[in-house]
Amino acid sequence: MELVNVSPGTTVTLDFKNVKFMSSSFLGFLLKLHKAIAQSQGKLKLRNMSKQIYQIFKITSLHKVFKIEKK
Repeated sequence: MELVNVSPGTTVTLDFKNVKFMSSSFLGFLLKLHKAIAQSQGKLKLRNMSKQIYQIFKITSLHKVFKIEKK
């Protein structure tokens, strides 16, 4: 199963503006998505995260993996 099909060098931006909760399975999905996009020399950006959601990324050290644009 192909997770994503992007042109080489494409930047994909996910807006977290309305995200209030995030499960561990969604974090796993984001990691797979990041890997799939990186394999095509693309970039995944996350933006508009609440402080609570950003804390999840910080606690799990995923803030070091993802490009997160602060509000």
